[in-house]
Amino acid sequence: MSKRERIAMELDHMPEQALDKLPAFLQSLKEAHAETAAPLLAAESPLAKDRLTPEEDATWALAGVEHFELNPKRWQAFTAALDRPARKAPRLRRLLQEPSILDRQ
Repeated sequence: MSKRERIAMELDHMPEQALDKLPAFLQSLKEAHAETAAPLLAAESPLAKDRLTPEEDATWALAGVEHFELNPKRWQAFTAALDRPARKAPRLRRLLQEPSILDRQ
């Protein structure tokens, strides 16, 4: 049975006085959801910059692996990724240069 079906069954058994309060209650639920959903959506765009690239995902996946085999084409792509110049990370640099919460008084 779906959630909607269960709610419909409950509504069938609810006294008329309680049904009068239902629209206001549903409105408060919508408002509460909007208040909690808005910050999540607002935070989504800045977080998109921090998402890992496929190469970074692969790096983390391989971090604990001590032995793996690649065909020559994939080996060449792997070594090319290793030889690629490092990217600048100004946000990380700023984070590491600022005093931490523990350093502040």
